[in-house]
This record gives sequence, C-alpha cells and structure tokens, in this order.
Amino acid sequence: MTTPSPRTGHPYLTYDELRGQPAAVAEALAADAAQRVHIARELAGTHQLTDVTVGPGFLLPTFTGRGRIYLAGCGTAHHAAQLGAQWFRHLSQGALEVVAAQSFEFANYDVQGPRTHDAFLALSHSGTASATVAAARHAKEALGMYTVALTADPTSPLAAVCDETLVTNPPTVAATYTVSHLAMLTVLADLAQKSAEHLRAGREVALELADDIAAFPDLTRAALAAEPDIQTIVNALPELTQLVLAGGGPNYITALEGALKVREAAYLPATGWEIEEILHGPFASFDEHTAAVLIAPQGTGRDRALDVLRAFAHIGVTTIALGSSGDEELAALATHSISLPDSVELFSVIPATVAVQEIAYWLAIKRGTNPDLIRKEDPRYAAARQSYTR
Repeated sequence: MTTPSPRTGHPYLTYDELRGQPAAVAEALAADAAQRVHIARELAGTHQLTDVTVGPGFLLPTFTGRGRIYLAGCGTAHHAAQLGAQWFRHLSQGALEVVAAQSFEFANYDVQGPRTHDAFLALSHSGTASATVAAARHAKEALGMYTVALTADPTSPLAAVCDETLVTNPPTVAATYTVSHLAMLTVLADLAQKSAEHLRAGREVALELADDIAAFPDLTRAALAAEPDIQTIVNALPELTQLVLAGGGPNYITALEGALKVREAAYLPATGWEIEEILHGPFASFDEHTAAVLIAPQGTGRDRALDVLRAFAHIGVTTIALGSSGDEELAALATHSISLPDSVELFSVIPATVAVQEIAYWLAIKRGTNPDLIRKEDPRYAAARQSYTR
C-alpha cells in the first residue's frame, strides 16, 4: 500500500478513513466466510472428527466440547474485545462462557486455571501491540489455548504467534483509529453470529439477528449523514476543560471509545462513564466548562439517561444527546441532539460509534489539532513513545 502524504489541515487522513467506513464494513462482512465458519465451529465446540480443513494453515479439528472464550486487546482493541464478549454472550443466549480481558492483565495477572478447549481471540489493529502478543503467547504456550489473531496485518508478530489469523481490514494510516475499529467490530459480530448458529440455545436469536448484522454498512452510511449537524453542534460548544460521555449496556463501551477518540484527536481531557456510575461521585468535577455526550438510543439505559440530563441542567453542563429518531423527550432535555439510525440496542453501537468519532474529529478541527498524528510530530511526545515498548 502506498502511504499517503501527510496533511496539515482538513480533510485529514482520519477524515478519509472515517468516511470510508461503509465500504470497509461491507468488505469485512464479505471476507473470509469459509474461514469464519471453521473458526465459529471451533468456538462453539461443534467440530466433528470427520471435519477437514478448509484452507491452508487451518488447524485440524481438536475440540469435542466447549470451553471458555477469551477476547483481549489494548486501547481501542480492548473496547472491541468488551463489545465482542457481550455479543457472543447475547447471541448464544449465555451458552458460551465469554470473558473480555485487557491484554497486560491477562498475561500477568489472570489467575483462572485453563480448561480443556479454552480459546483466545487476540485483538490488535496493527498486530504489534507487545502486551497482546505476550497475552496470546501466554494463552497458547502456557495455557494450551486455541488462539486466533484479529488484525489488519497477517504478517505481524501477533499473527506469527497465533494458530490462525482473521484479517479485519486493510492497514490504515491515521493514528486515531476509526475504520479499523468498525471493521473489527463487524468481524466479531459476524463470528459471534456464526458461532451461535451452531448452538441449540442460540440458534434462533442468531438467525433473527443475521439481517441486523448484514445491515451494518447501511447503518454506518446513515450515521455519517449526520455529519453537518455534528459539525454545527461542535462549533457551537463553549470553551471546554473536559468532555464526558456516558451510556449503558453496549453503549458504555461506546462512551469509553468516544473518550479515547477525543483524547487522541483533539487532545481534550475526556472520560467515558457507565450511565449509572456517572451519578455516583463524578458530578463534583463537572461545571459550565464541561460538555457531556449521552448515548441513549431506545433500550434499558435510555430512561436513566433522562435523569442524567436533568441533573446536568442544574450545573450548567452543555449536553449532546445521541438518541433514536423521534425521541422528542430526550431531545428536549438536551442542549443539542443527534438522531441515530434505527437499530436493535445490541448493535446501536455501530451508528453511535460513528457519531462519537465525528464529534472527536470536528473537535480536533475546532481546536486546531492534527487527528492523524496523536502528537507524534512533537519531539517530546515522540521521545515519550520511544521510551517504552508498545
């Protein structure tokens, strides 16, 4: 791949990658179908001894039953692991025991003994994150797990360690990850759905939600259509000292990811909160120089978001509500509102993630920061990065 020339203004490379997400998501859905079926059957524990490999490098079947499934990553990939674990559990109706882990913690502090047939999904966009490579090596060599790398680079150190590799998307250039995250989420949703199809407990739900997963490209495209509104809202924000994001269920993870994007792209202090936890202490640190993004599509967390919005109004916080189309009650309580394309709550993270990516990008433009570099051009930050192993 030819590396594009660096850019010094809008549109940055981050913008190109953000806008290219519908095509990348569609490509992620279409790729590696046979391999995903094979891996899904391993994860579901339904391989039979008569199975054969379906491509070069595939393992011969070794599973005769189900073990635990671990998903691990760092940064944005850790957020993908957390969402992937939720999707595996929901789609299998709890038949699959799935654990999301932070890579360093898994490699160094995990105290659960291995079980026969445990599996480990190692998530890293670059495939070079040292903690994730170490976690995969620990899972495979010390614990005897079946290991699968999910990465953009099939020649990476992570791919070399793992038994198999699922390529999530082509390599990206911008240091603020957008398209790589949505592509990885798409692969995880598809893999969870295919795994659940092999289970009696999850088959019905998995089949019901197959069309929702197939609609990810359209959801992404529809979410990008809100860009003019998001740009207008961001430009209207007051001078900020911090941004907070909150959501419930799967959108708690969207809040965490959104906060990371804001820090990376706009260099603004940002934190992600679970929709209930934001009411238990953090309010003391919020004021009129705070903006808050409430991710509240129709679902269990939406009513609690109304309470949070009412509370914010008393202390002068500027609020942005991301809600379902037509949710007038939510919109009326917020300073600004953005309508998300309709989807089941489980997968509302797809359009909601696009929305928080857009907020982060336009905050960067407003604040005059370069979202492509996450300060790599600053010698101090470059030296800081060189001082440790990534």
